Amino acid sequence: MFVTACGSADNDKAPEDYYQKVSARIEDLTGDRQAELSQQKPRPKPRNIRIVIRTLSTYLEDYDDIDILWRYVNNFDTIADEPELLEQSGLKIGVAGDAFKVMLKKAKGRIRSTVESELFITVADGETGYISIGRKVHVLGFDYVGTWYNNIDYPFVTAERSFKAKPQILSTGRIAVELTPTFVDLLGPGRDLELTRLATKVVLRPGQMVVLAGTTATKKEDLSTALFGTTVGAKERRTIITLTLHLR
Repeated sequence: MFVTACGSADNDKAPEDYYQKVSARIEDLTGDRQAELSQQKPRPKPRNIRIVIRTLSTYLEDYDDIDILWRYVNNFDTIADEPELLEQSGLKIGVAGDAFKVMLKKAKGRIRSTVESELFITVADGETGYISIGRKVHVLGFDYVGTWYNNIDYPFVTAERSFKAKPQILSTGRIAVELTPTFVDLLGPGRDLELTRLATKVVLRPGQMVVLAGTTATKKEDLSTALFGTTVGAKERRTIITLTLHLR
């Protein structure tokens, strides 16, 4: 009887020790997990970039008053994949200097033929958006890296002139935006012509302005005229575009 009683006492005590050990281990694991979570940095929320697009169109004979403003545009933070090809195309891309806005306002006051518009698009960090310049290609044809595109073999009337924009927020807080001239639906419905060899990256601070324009030359068959040139009645017009990027 004594042995049996001793055996019962030992059996009753063993489970109690076991549960105490398990409980202590659970508390340890819980504390470790909480400490681990407290050390983890919260994941940053995805950010968006709002691109405010302003277009200014003038008659070709008035465009010199706009083109002269390029003396207030900086190219220090403009990186073209093929600078020589970009120059040959007649396209001009840069970051507006401090005096650009002031001088642009004065120029608009002098030119009666100006037509302005404003819109915006919102693009997620690292994603792609399209900046429309207008519908229809108003030239008879243009050359791009040895291939001739003309209004007989391609649907110039239904094509859209645009820039593909891919902005990315840098660790410095600045924004790098890659701009690629694109003719939407030029090769047929749903088939775009992306001028990837003219892709240009611009690095700027939030709130700074990118300027896009073409040459003042009266060439009928260059890319800048195909992108920025329009015809109203019998009169030719040229367009200049400014993009202002804001973090959202």
